[in-house]
Amino acid sequence: IEDASSYLFSLNHSQPYSYEGYTCGYLRYHYPVEFLTCALNINKDNEDKTIALTAYARKQGIKISSVRFRHSVFNYSCDPTERIIYKGLASIKFMNEAVSQELYNLRDNKYDNFIDLLKNIEQTSCNSRQLEILLKLGFFEEFGEINQLLKIVEIYNFFKKGEAKQLSKNKIPEWLPEYLLKKHCTETEKQYKILNCVILLKEVLEAVQYPKTTLLDILEYEQEYLGYIQTTIDIGNQYYYISDIKEAMLTLYQLKTGDTLKIKCRKKTQKQDPIESGMIIKVENGSMVFKSLAL
Repeated sequence: IEDASSYLFSLNHSQPYSYEGYTCGYLRYHYPVEFLTCALNINKDNEDKTIALTAYARKQGIKISSVRFRHSVFNYSCDPTERIIYKGLASIKFMNEAVSQELYNLRDNKYDNFIDLLKNIEQTSCNSRQLEILLKLGFFEEFGEINQLLKIVEIYNFFKKGEAKQLSKNKIPEWLPEYLLKKHCTETEKQYKILNCVILLKEVLEAVQYPKTTLLDILEYEQEYLGYIQTTIDIGNQYYYISDIKEAMLTLYQLKTGDTLKIKCRKKTQKQDPIESGMIIKVENGSMVFKSLAL
């Protein structure tokens, strides 16, 4: 009793804590979306707390959306009516507030295609590395799949943003159809001279086969640029993504719920079916058999 009493808070200390606890409880109950948005902003540099808050939000039926063009600003923001919290660009490596605001300022513009948006982005301070990261995190998903948009940017840059005048024959990529070069260029021994780059670029974008974005692509991009996984899919509870391996200890991310757990893998199991970080596996209860999957 004496030890406890020597540690007790004084009245001017205990009262504010009580008021604060009551207020936080009230706000969390009556304004859960706004409350969690504030909590995420306060803890944006704390990965463990961010993961815990995200898991709590899911259990409350609140969607945590990845960064999205037209919605995301620098910090977390929310739509209480739709019960959605949008991630902010502050949580992404190499981003800054200026780029976030400049991209948000484009939100009301109408774009017929992704190239039109790229032309606007060129007028901002967003550099090529920042653009690539945003593409890989699905920021521009309204314009197409991640790998499709990455390919469009590659093609757009190859044609010098629609202003290329000529192409060297020894630098023609495999994805560029030769029949389009014959159609829109004059030819010399070493190069193609482009007659109208804008038209050629448009037809190339329509003709190219774009690589499909896989679940593994998405998970790997999130791991690299966010530092954690956030994507969930409607699949059985036994499916996991291996986010980390240290010796025989696996860190697993459950694809259905977004929960994480650590589990020890027996050496015998490792020899029978080698497991690596970045794999999707199925954990069968009881025998604990691990099976690598390609989803």
